[in-house]
Amino acid sequence: MATLSLLPLLLVACGGTEPAKPVEKKPAKPACELTFATLPGGTFLRQNVDGKKENISRVRFFDEGGKLKANYTAGSPNSVYTYACTEKSGMLDCLEEKTYNEAWCKAYASVHDGVCDPAVLGPMIGLTADQLKADAEKVNKELKGLKGEEKTRQREVDNTPNNKIRSHFVAAIDAGKCQLTLQDKYLTMFNGQVQEYENQNGTSNFVKEEGEFFWETVTEKGVIVVGEDGKPVAGPYPAGSLKFSADLGEKVKADPNCAYMADIYVDWKRASSDMPANVEGGKATWSTSGSFTTGIHAVYFDRYKTCGSGAKEKIGATQLAFRVQ
Repeated sequence: MATLSLLPLLLVACGGTEPAKPVEKKPAKPACELTFATLPGGTFLRQNVDGKKENISRVRFFDEGGKLKANYTAGSPNSVYTYACTEKSGMLDCLEEKTYNEAWCKAYASVHDGVCDPAVLGPMIGLTADQLKADAEKVNKELKGLKGEEKTRQREVDNTPNNKIRSHFVAAIDAGKCQLTLQDKYLTMFNGQVQEYENQNGTSNFVKEEGEFFWETVTEKGVIVVGEDGKPVAGPYPAGSLKFSADLGEKVKADPNCAYMADIYVDWKRASSDMPANVEGGKATWSTSGSFTTGIHAVYFDRYKTCGSGAKEKIGATQLAFRVQ
């Protein structure tokens, strides 16, 4: 009897049920998606020996007409260099686009009786004689006019391993740490031969960083440190809070029909956008402040204006690079 009473339960348990559907497994996401193909749009900061990121040494990659290019500061507080990059044997080889023809000519001439020969120099630096001809003529004319101490000095300055002529770097992807390993170099000519040396950053790790950074070479040094009374304060500066001021520059008057604004970068990273200027008496001025530790720092004011209902017009950036002791 007990066996018969269990029969309906067994029939229910065994009848008409659908087998469980297998769970679809998605492919595992790679631990590091960093490849040479994914570099465009990325910004990387150098890690120093203490593992801290350095805004002053930064590199970004971008695509221009299907070709990979880079902007790199090479540790300069106010210069940005542009490179053309190619992949070679699993490495990224990036050479500065600017060729510095006159500098190469002067280096060559310093050990060739003050004469630059474009037919000989050209192949040594990857250029043709025609590409160098105009610059060689200019340099030869300039050097011919040097006499005595000036001639001696030119040959010393232009014939030294410390004469950094053209920038170059190579990079590899460290997939384990998902970062770049970058070797910073420069090309020069010493004793009539093209030489390559390691630059100040040497071989370093560069890690990806979010945020907006400044990517222009700026020569205008119109930013000043001011005290509580608004008067300029000379450096070097102690660690702590500092206040900065900038304007349109000498002999430039603010148009009363225009609105002025600036994007402000502190230590090369954007700190604020479209800050309106204080316009008074024909002057447009901006101010900002920040707290700084020991080391090299910089503050940039990237200035714009709009007049009437017109579009935003770039005035240009002004900056101050300074040391905190």
